Amino acid sequence: MSKTITACNTAQCQSLYQNYKSAALRGHPEAMSTLGQFYEHGYGVEQNKDKALRYYKKAVKDGSISASFKAGLMYITQSPIRDIDKGIYYLTKAARKGYQQADFILAIAYLSDSFGMQDLKKADQYLAKAYQHQHPDMPNVIDMIKAKPSLSLDQFPRLDKLVNKTPLITDQNGNLSWPSDNMETITITAPPLEVRLTENLLTYRGRETSLGSRLPTTQCTKRPGCYQTNSVDSVLSDFPFILGM
Repeated sequence: MSKTITACNTAQCQSLYQNYKSAALRGHPEAMSTLGQFYEHGYGVEQNKDKALRYYKKAVKDGSISASFKAGLMYITQSPIRDIDKGIYYLTKAARKGYQQADFILAIAYLSDSFGMQDLKKADQYLAKAYQHQHPDMPNVIDMIKAKPSLSLDQFPRLDKLVNKTPLITDQNGNLSWPSDNMETITITAPPLEVRLTENLLTYRGRETSLGSRLPTTQCTKRPGCYQTNSVDSVLSDFPFILGM
């Protein structure tokens, strides 16, 4: 079984889509957010990005932070609906609510000159936040800054201060990386996507009567409704503007 939401037309995927649609109709924001992702990728239903965006925005109004991130990401990365201003609006909204992946994407958006909105001061603000969170891609971004003739860490005082306080190390391949704390790491394997989706449905059985999601903001590894932007390969392939900043 897949670990992330991708195109799927099996009976199980179609059943999950119907169950999430029912939960969304009962007013659960995170169910709306996940339903939006079903439409975005064609999971259990025909792909429809307009409907995906519609559900994301409805979920945002009802308090979903992850939906704000997803809506922002669609606006800045998908050409049929691309609207940079709206993308930044939703990503900023998510970042202000503590959605860490939004900090990183905003940092890259302001660092890159691909959008005609390069702002190194704002980039520094979000780069520093992403560094504090130890975002896995930050070593690569710092390498890129150092390699670009027109940029240097001196132009990013907040980030530079953090780098000096908690320096990166150079790995055996000559690349920057986060230092290991030499502590034993316990790896927790997430259950298959369909299991997590089914488990989440249990929290949506009743009608939502209050604003906001019943689920607190958690790490994306625990929520199939989150975007996975925690690996170097996925970020650099999903957001090629990083390479051309």
